[in-house]
Amino acid sequence: MFGPTIDYHLLRPLCHSRGLRTSGEVTDARPQDRGELLGFLGYFEGRVDLRGKSVLDVGCGTGEMVMEAAQLGAARAVGVDLLPRWIALARERVEGRPELRERVDFVCADIHAWEPAERFDVVISRTAFEHIHDPGPFLHRLVQFLAPGGMFATLWQPFHGPFGDHLGGFFRVRIPYRGVLFNERALLRLRAEFFRPGDPVERWGDIDIGMNRLRYSEFVRLCRETGLEIVLLRPNLTPRHRRLLRPLMRLSDALGRIPIVRDYVAAAPIALLRRPAAGPA
Repeated sequence: MFGPTIDYHLLRPLCHSRGLRTSGEVTDARPQDRGELLGFLGYFEGRVDLRGKSVLDVGCGTGEMVMEAAQLGAARAVGVDLLPRWIALARERVEGRPELRERVDFVCADIHAWEPAERFDVVISRTAFEHIHDPGPFLHRLVQFLAPGGMFATLWQPFHGPFGDHLGGFFRVRIPYRGVLFNERALLRLRAEFFRPGDPVERWGDIDIGMNRLRYSEFVRLCRETGLEIVLLRPNLTPRHRRLLRPLMRLSDALGRIPIVRDYVAAAPIALLRRPAAGPA
């Protein structure tokens, strides 16, 4: 807004150090709530059924959603993630679940280079797109993993949305559009001071496994370029209480069609794509 120095001093009183952690403490575990996968699938309005299906979770972290997929009736559930410590923890957790071991597998690999020996009925990707440096090739790569008739479901958080900078862990006040309005160097300086002193970064692309600043409008274009059938594509996730929030949902969808504002309205886009049952994807 006013440059790195002024923005830093403007925002510094709004920060706290209650969540002060090192990089290792944050990435060694990424806890998820039980029932998270069921909640995620609920955003797609009953269109995704895992029973008897093969499921792939891209960016699986410590594997809770993969194991939940098996509990929900998936015949096979595979998780892939780039970080070895997450995969090690996921494998350790599934070892303690003998009823799931035969149907669950975890792979540590770069999704751009991984060559699975199978195609999947359902591919899910939750909060991954904002961390991929090349989201276009990433999306096309995921499409190749789909079996005929298979479905790809994703939810992500765009940088240009109200809270897309992923810096809420150390601000006292939820300032919307913080990453868009304020200087990048000022925000990352505050991050190093109040949240991650062991992980100083100079660019958004260096945070965690990267932030690509992908816009919702670009995401819509990428989805259309896959050649898959678009079953559901919305700028914001489907509210759990649709009757109460239906007017807000309609407003969000309407604004999401206006080019000048769509990128700033989209806070949590969802997409559900289907590969044709016959013919090339």
